[in-house]
Amino acid sequence: MPNLFEKLFTARMLSIALVVEVGFIVGIFVGRTPDLVPLQWGGAALALVGAAVFAAIVHSWPEPQPKKAEATRVRQQP
Repeated sequence: MPNLFEKLFTARMLSIALVVEVGFIVGIFVGRTPDLVPLQWGGAALALVGAAVFAAIVHSWPEPQPKKAEATRVRQQP
């Protein structure tokens, strides 16, 4: 059974945290800057879209399936 550390620090959980963190940083930047030029709006939107696309890729990636144990052969000593 995985412990709490293994559950929290998975690629899926960290990708969600990335989207939240980028959204927080972009929100702080937009809130503190009184007038943004279109290039800044584009950069902010690109950062949010990039983080969201990365999270979507991580979430759509199939989970690794556990491998079945293979039978081992015991060598007979002559």
